Amino acid sequence: MPSFEDVFQEVGDNDVSFEINTEVYPVRVILGACYIFIDKAYIYLDEAAGSRFRVFMRSKHDKVSTKQIAGEFLNELLNQRLQQEIDRETGRIRELLVAQAFSDFQLLQGEAHPTEGGGTTERTKPPSYKDDPYDIGRLQGLG
Repeated sequence: MPSFEDVFQEVGDNDVSFEINTEVYPVRVILGACYIFIDKAYIYLDEAAGSRFRVFMRSKHDKVSTKQIAGEFLNELLNQRLQQEIDRETGRIRELLVAQAFSDFQLLQGEAHPTEGGGTTERTKPPSYKDDPYDIGRLQGLG
């Protein structure tokens, strides 16, 4: 069984390369990890044989070894892959919550419509511009 050190190939003085299986880490995950590391390393991607990508990496900082950055990059690949799975499982819920936060209309239960007594009544259709549920027309002298 290969050791962890066998994952990286040294290409130059401070350059390493390694391959990533795109069946395990889709291209979007690889690009997400690259984006996180653009301030730490110069990164070049190239397609390799089969469903693999080859990553070439060089540290931008002399005090940090490229192998160390490459190891952190591999951890970020795992992080990006996990985030992709979480997004797949909870994405629809997140979209509903964000839509709800920016909407006066209650997406799941209808709209809470204010009444004269300060309470609310439930309405299941979206409001019309003619309804004026917040009495804005009267407040501006239009009604």
